[in-house]
Amino acid sequence: TQGSLVKFEPPAGFFFDVNNRLVAGVPVRADERLVIWGTVSSVVLDGTNSGLGNLPDGSGPVALNNFVPTGALATQVIPKLVTDFPVALENSMIQQIELFRNFGLGYNNLTSTWYIITSTNLAQDSAFNLANAGNTAGANLDASWLIQFVTDGVSYTVTSRALQYVFASVIQTRFTFDGSQEIYDSRTGLVINDFVKILKSNSRPDSNEALATDITMDIIAQPVQSDGYVNDYQVVVSYADSDGDGVADDPDFFATVVAPTVSPSTKLVFFQQTIDFDDLERYLPLEPGVVNAAYATQDSIELVKSEFVNGQVFYATVEQAFYSLSIAVVNGVLQRTLLPRTDFQA
Repeated sequence: TQGSLVKFEPPAGFFFDVNNRLVAGVPVRADERLVIWGTVSSVVLDGTNSGLGNLPDGSGPVALNNFVPTGALATQVIPKLVTDFPVALENSMIQQIELFRNFGLGYNNLTSTWYIITSTNLAQDSAFNLANAGNTAGANLDASWLIQFVTDGVSYTVTSRALQYVFASVIQTRFTFDGSQEIYDSRTGLVINDFVKILKSNSRPDSNEALATDITMDIIAQPVQSDGYVNDYQVVVSYADSDGDGVADDPDFFATVVAPTVSPSTKLVFFQQTIDFDDLERYLPLEPGVVNAAYATQDSIELVKSEFVNGQVFYATVEQAFYSLSIAVVNGVLQRTLLPRTDFQA
């Protein structure tokens, strides 16, 4: 489909140089990489030339916006999100609203189609989950909604899901960002964005090996809290777009840096509540190691609490609850007690 992203990887023993050409060996320079992405700029008919491959003029029926060398392997396709609702879906939404029913909208990325989740199937306010996508058992199991409509019989509350990547500092660094100002680079003819660059000298997640290349993320905003406070210890980042064509240089940057599906309990970021000078609540990120997340439940922590010092904070990953260890002498007896904590977030 036009607008889709295609991921290409080199064959074994090769990498892509700065010009996207295949070179034998391993990346050494910051502009050498193991992945390149291209956007489908045009598709002729069904994209296969009726199974014949190249068109009569020698060009392919699918054109990309980037140079991709012969031998590169296409390993992933991310279809373009359809943002224009079809008339039939709009009519179904109007019908649900006129009847004052709760409903949700889900999206099938394989077929690039939106679908209605009715009130009897909508898992209201649930965390996103595709396990029961399309379920029509009437048991409120479908949590695949991207947009949720909930009514009180008079008006609707509309909730949409979102994903935000935040780069934060634990006290040491403060950020300033002005999205209204753009800087033109006369050398490249491009607009320069503020960015965060993770150098390739950093290790890969779950490994002591260095990253294959530098990872660049564009800064797009700073978190603004409900009272208007700008959190200058954090910036919101997104994929880099070095050529300004609106297409991600690397949509997988987060997976490359964090690998969140591998040992997920070790990738958690913890925040502690604090009261600022204006008597307002803030949550600040904590240094690694402050919270122990090696145990799944309170019972498993109880079995090992004698190994830890007073004040140690634990996060039970299955129960999703925080506890702190209190060690005190009561009536001449040393007691170790796990106390629930509500001033931490994961």
